[in-house]
Amino acid sequence: HSAGGISTHGRLYYGPRRYDYGRPTMPKGWFANFFYGFWEFGHLMFVADRWQAIRWLRHFVMIGLCYLPFWIRMQWDLKELEQYKERFGPV
Repeated sequence: HSAGGISTHGRLYYGPRRYDYGRPTMPKGWFANFFYGFWEFGHLMFVADRWQAIRWLRHFVMIGLCYLPFWIRMQWDLKELEQYKERFGPV
């Protein structure tokens, strides 16, 4: 079933024509074999299971948006600390 079970990443289609069904063909030369991990990551993230890349992007964007108010407040506090040091001396 595609509901997930142990892993929540269910597959609606898993058969012989799917990319990661069975053993993937490995590159023949040493140069391609050296960079195979990077190519495989890019292919899986942006071609075969691109919804995973969309999930990662959404995750990082939302972390940034939730962090932004705290960062703005930190900048205000640093400015206030500088004003305090000018007025009353070192802390």
